[in-house]
Amino acid sequence: FELSGSARRSAYALETNAMAFVKAVGIERVLFVTLTFGGGKKGPKIDKAQKKFHGFQKHALSRRYSGGIKILERGGKKARVHFHILVDAGADVRTGAIFEAIDAGDTKSLNPACRAAYSWLRKNVPNFGFGKIVHALPIKSNEEGVPRYVSKYISKHMAQRREDDKGARLCSYWGNARKHRECASLKFSWAG
Repeated sequence: FELSGSARRSAYALETNAMAFVKAVGIERVLFVTLTFGGGKKGPKIDKAQKKFHGFQKHALSRRYSGGIKILERGGKKARVHFHILVDAGADVRTGAIFEAIDAGDTKSLNPACRAAYSWLRKNVPNFGFGKIVHALPIKSNEEGVPRYVSKYISKHMAQRREDDKGARLCSYWGNARKHRECASLKFSWAG
């Protein structure tokens, strides 16, 4: 699968901006969140999912967190819409995390700030139409790995994109993530 020019520009901008965001706030403060939807095999259409996220971001996320980056993905076996978010947790959510244990399903090593963020998300996302599956973890890799990891979601989305997905915003920024963007426009072309 080969990305179109606009999708490649989106992936490049996301990678550049995610790197700037992580460097600005510090990797220890960045929380990686995944939000899914309930609703049977299909889940909501992409426009409805975007509206639900916008309401959640406006009425909850922005009030709790100073900024973040949202990445849309249609993926998985059922090709359902879900969101990945890099959030400035405002506190160190990484110290003490034993990633090998976390990968095995043991979250006891998560520090109190990370536990509080995870608890808040699990309590609040159902109010905005999201499903029960919520993941919120500190960043496992380094500053350079995060942007590459999140930009791959654009490729995954484009590989499973449906006709009614056209025009959907693949990523968006709010708060201090918007302030730290280095690539604020997708109106550029590749030189060569």
